[in-house]
Amino acid sequence: MTGLERLYNLLSRLTKGLGYVAGIILMVLMGMTILDVAGRYLFDDPVPGVFELTQIMMSILVAFGLAYCGTRKGHVGVDIFFHRFPRPLQRISNLLTGVPSLVLLILIVVQTYQHGLEVESNHTVSGILSIPLYPFIFVTALGMAFYALVILLDLVRGVLEMIHEQ
Repeated sequence: MTGLERLYNLLSRLTKGLGYVAGIILMVLMGMTILDVAGRYLFDDPVPGVFELTQIMMSILVAFGLAYCGTRKGHVGVDIFFHRFPRPLQRISNLLTGVPSLVLLILIVVQTYQHGLEVESNHTVSGILSIPLYPFIFVTALGMAFYALVILLDLVRGVLEMIHEQ
């Protein structure tokens, strides 16, 4: 097993853990929503802060879920014609989509991290529950960084496969 394969396996295990965390967050969100709706319609008293907790948890859920889906190749893709392309053209197509994706993800990670620093320095908290927001912003940046690593390793694997084919 090469070093790249070991690194990809490690990243795969880590993102699997992120996927489990995302699944737990999703279950908590469902439970909170059920309690909120039940409280609103049965007792005319919704659970305070559910909306802002949902916003906070959804950002983490999406970032962790993207990283997990990336290692499992679970993202939606246009396969109608792609599989009919010759293998070299498929690899070039993956490069043409992977490089801009990686650049965009790096920009998202950097901007999210910088936003987290700004929110931390301003001591910004949520409106109802007064929860400090910066830790969740940093966790979101971390999830997106994992996704960027997945894309980077996929690109490196693709380039190495192109080199070995020649």
